Amino acid sequence: MKRRSSEDGVHELFQTYSNDLYRYAFYMLRNESDAKDAVQEIFIRVIRGWEGFRGDSSVKTWLWSIAKNYLHDVERKRKNQRIVQGNGSADFVSVPSDEGYIELQNVILALPESQRQVVTLRLIHDMSTSDTAIILGWTESKVRTILHKAVVKLREYLSEGVDSYGVHRY
Repeated sequence: MKRRSSEDGVHELFQTYSNDLYRYAFYMLRNESDAKDAVQEIFIRVIRGWEGFRGDSSVKTWLWSIAKNYLHDVERKRKNQRIVQGNGSADFVSVPSDEGYIELQNVILALPESQRQVVTLRLIHDMSTSDTAIILGWTESKVRTILHKAVVKLREYLSEGVDSYGVHRY
């Protein structure tokens, strides 16, 4: 995407990536309302930072980096609140869809944060290993390693009939 005015550029980014960012936010935050709020906040940050974008990476990579950083901040705040409140429970939601999709979604939601991030970026949003590494601030080797561990865990959960809480179903 070539350089444009702030309004045109942000509008094009929103049209192109808002649904993908929503899915990424949903997988990271595990809540529809929080995911919608996150997309709005991400685009507010894009608007604020538009003039400062240097073009060192693609606009897409820049956008996803903003999203990753914002979602990391939200997760950190949640974690601190749970520590303060003494509540370590996860907030799983059910999404109207077929049973297989819900099962896969719940298994992804049960992955550790680093694995959820890589699965979401690499497998759901089909980003390259290189772009994923840039967005997460990792090496490409780390992205491949974490993805491998996540895929092994996903296969294990799905083939052994383990539910999203890691409990075997009989």
